[in-house]
Amino acid sequence: MKNLHLAAVILSVSVGIALVFLFGANLLDTAKPGTVSRLTDLYRIWNLYNPTHPQGDDNGITAVGFDWIDSNWAVFVFGNADPPGASLWKISKDGKDISRIQLPMQFDVIDKVHAFQDRVYFDGWYDRQNKRDVFEVSLDNGTFVQLTHSGEINMYDVLPDGKIVFEESHSYKTEVCPLYANDTSGSNWAGYYTTLWLADANGRKIKAIYNGTEVFRDMVTSTDGKSIAFTDITDPSHPMLHAMISCTSFPGPIEPNLQYGLKLLNLDDGQISDLGSSQYDFYNPKWTPDGKFLLYVVTPHKCLTDAANPNEQHCISGFLKMLDVSDGSSQLVYGRNGPPYSAAPMGADPSPDGKSVIFSVLGNVNDGLVNGAGIYILNLDRPLA
Repeated sequence: MKNLHLAAVILSVSVGIALVFLFGANLLDTAKPGTVSRLTDLYRIWNLYNPTHPQGDDNGITAVGFDWIDSNWAVFVFGNADPPGASLWKISKDGKDISRIQLPMQFDVIDKVHAFQDRVYFDGWYDRQNKRDVFEVSLDNGTFVQLTHSGEINMYDVLPDGKIVFEESHSYKTEVCPLYANDTSGSNWAGYYTTLWLADANGRKIKAIYNGTEVFRDMVTSTDGKSIAFTDITDPSHPMLHAMISCTSFPGPIEPNLQYGLKLLNLDDGQISDLGSSQYDFYNPKWTPDGKFLLYVVTPHKCLTDAANPNEQHCISGFLKMLDVSDGSSQLVYGRNGPPYSAAPMGADPSPDGKSVIFSVLGNVNDGLVNGAGIYILNLDRPLA
């Protein structure tokens, strides 16, 4: 039996730019009207994190994983290559104030953050990325708690009542697909197993919500606490396979023709329904404040030219869409879903009033909507609905 190690690909001075956008009929969809402003560049955060870093160099740094604390503040993850690691920060809605949230231990990677009342939850990778658990830190007094202890947490979220859900991945003997062409024995097949647990506010397991081979890449609980939206990948030739591995790769293609999906898990009966799929990747689902729509980032795997060096490419294209869960219809919120493509709004999160969306751009591009890497805010003419 081959062990499967599930891995996530981590994308490990307010400026006076206001770009008004209302795209024309030549595009596939028309985005919602509003204004985009850059709250800060990434260099400013790096200077706060490490004042001795090389001046003028912002390579290897990221700002992702946004979640609003309230209508005036949002929390995010800053990833840095020198010295390596990840840290939690908060930023004001106008970008004037940025400060680090102090943690008592170092983390290699922080993937997802969730602000809940006076606390921030996050899943932290530690021990040289060999372990991953869910942690909680108080914004009021800095109290720090490790909520899970298995070191095998793949994804998590917080329910409206304060309970948490998290996915554990295991290398159980689940026959998913052959590693070698024409192998029907099952003795050398790739196998893994995932369990989605419901736990109390202290991380103690209550019951298993799901057992199987589904992999919850991103997850977000609905505002009524009755369902979980998540993204996944599926190999059409092996429908049970939802992990980034190749089956029948010897001989054969290195990467299968993956389908990226947006799905909904009903917490009452454990049933999973499909909300949509594409060969474009889906990221970061977030519910609108009224609980009727899902925001999600789509990345079509296209490249944009560097704003300063025409010979350098940043393959960071993407746009933000909103799905009506009741009827399956969707609309473009931000960006361009056709050429010329826009930079992906990474970590996009709607404000509690639905009037703003905070996000980041991770490459030095000028796509006509944003100019350079940094944290941006989209202020909509009308709230998301």
